[in-house]
Amino acid sequence: MGVPAIPFRLTDKFIFNELLFIWYPELNSFIHYGPIAVANIGKNQVNKYVFGFIRIEKSRRGDSFEMLLEPSLTDWYYFKYSAGTFSGISSDENFNQVVYDTKPGQREKKENGLFYQYGLGSSTYMKRFKKEMYRKFDIDEETE
Repeated sequence: MGVPAIPFRLTDKFIFNELLFIWYPELNSFIHYGPIAVANIGKNQVNKYVFGFIRIEKSRRGDSFEMLLEPSLTDWYYFKYSAGTFSGISSDENFNQVVYDTKPGQREKKENGLFYQYGLGSSTYMKRFKKEMYRKFDIDEETE
């Protein structure tokens, strides 16, 4: 018996398993930290655990989402979503180049009357998020 096919409507999504979000009122956020079970990225089955953080922040300006995945001590992927804009940046320059090379008109989508766009993220935002999460969960950046 092989691995079942991925349903078409899930072929452009991140699929995670075993996430436990805890409410942190001082951050007005739900946060998962520690191992993240990555099942699929798009059509690719991954089925690996990756260290990282996922935060869903509740705000008057609108909810936002941040995720930092650190598959190794030197590799990372950071994603942020807020107000219809999704951004991503990585230590993997090939990943960044694909986003950068995509024409702006191809990075936009209108769905159900809402406008969405994506682009290359900011390493400054990634560093700020990582520092905040490492401090919150008392993690030494040298030993992760």
